[in-house]
Amino acid sequence: MSALFLTSEELEALTGYRVAARQIRWLQSQGITHWVSARRKPVVPRATIEGRAAPAPAKGPDWSAL
Repeated sequence: MSALFLTSEELEALTGYRVAARQIRWLQSQGITHWVSARRKPVVPRATIEGRAAPAPAKGPDWSAL
């Protein structure tokens, strides 16, 4: 994995579980944004845990200036 996602060790420390299915269940119960990889392992964006806001959607043109 990369710095964008939590490592297996970090997931274990966060959830208290080593088994992926239990980690997924815990993440769901806590409402933590994640998805499940093709290997059935949870993938958690680091920004979700660090509390960084997602980038704001791009704004359209400022029509009031016309």
